[in-house]
Amino acid sequence: MDAFDYKLGELFCETVPVEDVARRYGTPVIIYSAAALRENLGRVRAAFAGLDPQIRIPAASLPSPGVMRLLTAEGCGVAADSGGELERAWLAKAPMGDVHFAGVGKSDDEIRAALDGIYSPLFQAGVTVDGRPPYYRGPTGWLVAESLDEIERIAMIAGSLRVNCRIAVRLNTALEVPPGEPVCDADADSKFGVSPSIAIEAFRRFEFRQHVRLAGLASHVGQRSLDVETYTAGIRRLYETAREIRAAGFDINLICLGGGLPAIGTNTTGSPLGPYAEAITPIVKGFEVDRLTIQPGLPIAAGAGLLVVSVREIKPAEDRNIVVCDTGLDPAGRPAEVDGCRLVWPVKTEPGLEPPRPGVERLDTTGLDWYDLVGPTAHDTDTIGRSRLIPRIRPGDLLAIFDAGACARRAVSRGNDHTLPAEVLVEGRHMAPLRPRAGLIEQIAPELGPLEKL
Repeated sequence: MDAFDYKLGELFCETVPVEDVARRYGTPVIIYSAAALRENLGRVRAAFAGLDPQIRIPAASLPSPGVMRLLTAEGCGVAADSGGELERAWLAKAPMGDVHFAGVGKSDDEIRAALDGIYSPLFQAGVTVDGRPPYYRGPTGWLVAESLDEIERIAMIAGSLRVNCRIAVRLNTALEVPPGEPVCDADADSKFGVSPSIAIEAFRRFEFRQHVRLAGLASHVGQRSLDVETYTAGIRRLYETAREIRAAGFDINLICLGGGLPAIGTNTTGSPLGPYAEAITPIVKGFEVDRLTIQPGLPIAAGAGLLVVSVREIKPAEDRNIVVCDTGLDPAGRPAEVDGCRLVWPVKTEPGLEPPRPGVERLDTTGLDWYDLVGPTAHDTDTIGRSRLIPRIRPGDLLAIFDAGACARRAVSRGNDHTLPAEVLVEGRHMAPLRPRAGLIEQIAPELGPLEKL
């Protein structure tokens, strides 16, 4: 990715030295490239141009409203999976009609906030965007329901507010699979979505229910980057269910294809999205809907951000050195398909020891050593990477963890009160702070008041 490039052994984000960002805002720090975000968005649109879908950015992949604003200004909507992400979508200036609100276990308050901005916690706190409070933002475009019980609750809450809403049912395409069809076994045990038969039952059960209108289907194809065949089979099952529902006399106005697409990362040559778009085009084009959406969080976000950490100490082991950094990565927040660290390399190195360009150069091991990169918590699970062959490093050096734009904030280990990283957006020669690095006081402040009463 040209947005992150080495020049004479020094890593730059666009035209800004990464070391300058780290020294100014401290480490750990997540650095996003505005150029990379726009470029990846363009590559997604080019790959799916034949289908012309509307793009919804998953808030989980880019939680900072400052980053999301860049993409909503480019015409993207937002997919939110919690009440907090719903508020971040509004702060990002996303038109609420372009927001999908999904997520398992929505609370009643979160549903109220999606249906009426006056119930936003930001409204109670007096927060405004462009001088307007959440009361003026309007309802969320679509609520994505995960179960029949949830639809029942949405109907009751919408009735109490005297508003109407549109619902899309999330379909787990790994359930009720015909023999011989490809399927990701892990998704069959997933908590997300319902089976095709339950989705059809939902449309029948709530056909005449006031205040809710079921008129869409959303796909659950898993959070991992699937192979083309498995991905296509899931989309095919989604459309087979949509045809059955439409044949029963119900409207299908929205189809959300969800995510499941591979990242466009540092190790990616060309666009990996073309085969996916080509494979599903005959399926999608045979079924007309008012609105078709996709949620390409990984393709847009992963390669557009890197996590920079500092080396605190190095200690030798039997066949490698153990490098202790000022933060680690939690495997629970680090999806296996991204790994949070496809490439780890010093921010500054000797000219000629820059990382090889994928598909162009082979790794020359001269001047490289084996390292295990770990975090400072009291758990062995906060590993950044094991058995990494990288240039020799010393305490105080900065390391860049590439392709972390889609997962860095949630992957950073929070054990032992270690803090979340700062976040910075680089555009050209400019650095825009998005989030300060949280200190200990900010973390324990909510606990200080109750102590005075003990």
